[in-house]
Amino acid sequence: MPFGLSTCPSTFQRFINTVFRDLIVQGIVLPYMNDIVILAKNESEAIDRLKKVLKVSSDYGLEINFDNPFNFDVKQKASFDELKRLLCQKPVLGIYRQNCETEIHTDASIDGLAAVLLQRSSDDNSLHPIYYMSRKTSKTERKYTSYELEVLAIIEALKKFKVYILGMPFKIITGCNAFTKTMSKKDLNTRIARWALNLQDYDYTILHRSGSQMAHVDALSRIQILTNQCTDSIVHRIKESQ
Repeated sequence: MPFGLSTCPSTFQRFINTVFRDLIVQGIVLPYMNDIVILAKNESEAIDRLKKVLKVSSDYGLEINFDNPFNFDVKQKASFDELKRLLCQKPVLGIYRQNCETEIHTDASIDGLAAVLLQRSSDDNSLHPIYYMSRKTSKTERKYTSYELEVLAIIEALKKFKVYILGMPFKIITGCNAFTKTMSKKDLNTRIARWALNLQDYDYTILHRSGSQMAHVDALSRIQILTNQCTDSIVHRIKESQ
């Protein structure tokens, strides 16, 4: 069975259920994908039932890989402690709270659009990231002016964070000073005017911040994401069949 087909998991599970159907009915095993739980009340019963599982596996030509034991020694403990330390450092990802002060920081480049949803914590009065968002620009979007890209980044952020910000006041922090005057202009180009309609659903305040203070979101908009083109014929057929 090739990897990648969308029906592989269900097909494999059906095969395992068919192989061990008698033991399942008897309440001896609970199979899930390639893991099989053997139910037993004591050690002797467990060994007896294990033999039955091995026999059925052998009859159907199934191979069992015995896992190597994982050693949690000093080195592993040090790595685990280091991971916990890093996870507790700034910026700590927070949990969304409806009544907290909320900000959306946005930025754009020719390569991508990015935004961060942040809320001020009542514990330390600091802003904590709640949600990160970024995506690559399309071939058409790469032809937009920097101003249009900045506005597009804001619109994309509003769409992404809509469930969090609709019906509540929040701030839009952008590195594009021109956008702070967008909604007060009488004459807008067609594209900007169309995007501006999306802003009417929200209770927001627009603030400008210099680029040097927007490094956290600027980095998200400039990350180069490598995409591998599918050239292998087998992989192509797998993708087409999904």
